[in-house]
Amino acid sequence: LAWYRVRYPEGLAVEHQQDYLQYLKKDLRALLRYLIENGTAEDLNSLTGLASLPEDILQEGCRICREKGKTQMLGVLLGRPSAGIPSGRSKKYEL
Repeated sequence: LAWYRVRYPEGLAVEHQQDYLQYLKKDLRALLRYLIENGTAEDLNSLTGLASLPEDILQEGCRICREKGKTQMLGVLLGRPSAGIPSGRSKKYEL
């Protein structure tokens, strides 16, 4: 319920929105799992925009998405900078 209040904040004062966010950040793992199972990719994109998810939670979310075949949601999670994807090699040009 708190998630949907933050997601659709019509009439919600800014300070109350921050209170809801602090409440949600206490259990991001459960919220992420709930959104993967019951929400949409837009919900997941909103969550990753509002709160930075620790790498272990992102990796768990990616695993759940793969197991459940939620490819669009997996794409949202993999699009985040700290999704556990190796950044690849960086070339150095030294003279």
